[in-house]
This record gives sequence, structure tokens and C-alpha cells, in this order.
Amino acid sequence: MSENIIKFPSKAKQRDNMKARLNVAIDSMDKYYEAIDDIMQEMCRLEDEVAKIEKDYSLILREYAKKIAADELETHYLAYCTEANVHWDGDTNSIIFQLPLEDEDENVSIEEEEE
Repeated sequence: MSENIIKFPSKAKQRDNMKARLNVAIDSMDKYYEAIDDIMQEMCRLEDEVAKIEKDYSLILREYAKKIAADELETHYLAYCTEANVHWDGDTNSIIFQLPLEDEDENVSIEEEEE
């Protein structure tokens, strides 16, 4: 008859099981946090590299814009320029790209009409 008795774990055994599960969770979280830290460091490094390229790109684009007529500057070049201003002109149904030029009172503006 004693074979039919279900033995429930003692409170100490329950605590030990919970502690073990908590420790497993801590180990898992530590691994993920470490991976996240590594990824964030790599992302910061990539952002620094891109910032250098963007700065150089803007300098080259400014020089390029000075050497051509404003209406010849291709809009896709301005799309990658962090210094370009872009706004929607609802009256003309167009997007206006504007590149402020250093040491000049002028800006290079380009309109791209929406279809």
C-alpha cells in the first residue's frame, strides 16, 4: 500500500530546484548580455567608420556641387549627404533637396517632382 503514496518534494528540495533554475537563467542571461555588448561595440565601431565616410562624402559633394550647374546635381548624391536639407513642397508637388555650401551665401537646390 505504501507503493501508492505520492511523495511530494520537500520545501528544501523545491527551493533547491528553484535556485538551480535561477542559476541556469542567470548563466543564459549573462551569455546573451555579453553577446549584446559585443554587438553594440561592433555597431559603435561601424557608426564611427560611417561617420568618417559621410564627412569625406560631404566634402567631395560640396566640391562637386561647386563645379557643376545646380540643375545638374543628381538627387541621389544628396540622398546620402547628412548635411543636405530635404523638404516637401506641396504647392509644386515636389521634393526639394538643398545643399548649403560653405563660405558662400548660396545654396544648391534641386527639385524632384513626384509623379
